[in-house]
Amino acid sequence: MQCEDLDFLKLVIFVYFNSSLNQNFYSKYIFCYLAHTELKENQTNISKYLGCTISKVRAYKKKITSLLKADDKVLLNDLKQIKKLLNNGKR
Repeated sequence: MQCEDLDFLKLVIFVYFNSSLNQNFYSKYIFCYLAHTELKENQTNISKYLGCTISKVRAYKKKITSLLKADDKVLLNDLKQIKKLLNNGKR
C-alpha cells in the first residue's frame, strides 16, 4: 500500500470539496473510486486506510460507477477536476 499516494489523494479531495472524507460521504465515495481506478490500490488496502470494511469500499465504488453510467454531469466534472489536481501534484 502506498500511503503517501492515498494521503495525497485525500488531501486533494479535502481541498477540492473543502471538507474531510468523514464530513462528506460523496467525497469518500470518490476517494474509494479514484484510489482503485487511478492509484490501482486494492480494496483491502483502501478499507484498511479508511478503517472501514471492504464491503463499504465496494459499495462506495458501486455508487460512483452507477452515477457515471447515468452520465451525472456534476460527478463527471468533479472527477475531471480532481484528476487534474492529482496530475498537477505528481512529482
